[in-house]
Amino acid sequence: MKYLNDQGTQVLSNLGDYPRWWEEMCRTGALGFKTNYAVAFTKWWFENNG
Repeated sequence: MKYLNDQGTQVLSNLGDYPRWWEEMCRTGALGFKTNYAVAFTKWWFENNG
């Protein structure tokens, strides 16, 4: 992801529906992602980053 970002390409994941994936998206610096579990993600986010 860093390589693509360095080339001016922003990365957006098409799906992320579980905590391990959310952690990976945060770790790698993804621009954003689609999830079917927005409420669960929001709860996870505040528990882990709030």
